[in-house]
Amino acid sequence: MSTATDVSRKVEEIGTMAGFKLGRHQQIPEMIVCPFDMGQGRSQTVYITPVGQTPAGEDLVCFMSPCQTVKKGLLGSMPKNQAVDLLRRNSQLITGSFAIQQFGDTDILVVRSTQIVDTMEIEEFKFHANFVAIIADEYEREHGTDVF
Repeated sequence: MSTATDVSRKVEEIGTMAGFKLGRHQQIPEMIVCPFDMGQGRSQTVYITPVGQTPAGEDLVCFMSPCQTVKKGLLGSMPKNQAVDLLRRNSQLITGSFAIQQFGDTDILVVRSTQIVDTMEIEEFKFHANFVAIIADEYEREHGTDVF
């Protein structure tokens, strides 16, 4: 079983070979930070973190990109029609999903996608990183924000 640090190191090597400029989260050292310039003055950040293993013991990482802060509580400030819209969007995504991820004391709506580390190739890293960044930025753009 690999440690979170070992998994992050391997993912960081693949991302660097893919041409990405990566950093580490200041408070969560095993979390990789990948900034994106989305053009037209917009930006997006992708966070990559170990999330466990498959039933066969293969290490997994999650690529995630935030797109909205959500108030605490059952769907918090999210109106029912927005929640239903997110479920519809999930059914249309080719991979990954919208999810609510806790960062410290804050719930954040993210786009996330998981990947087995041991079999991840450069093109798969590029795909997952770009995919979550683009979908999250499209969601932010539709809602008139560029916070993340």
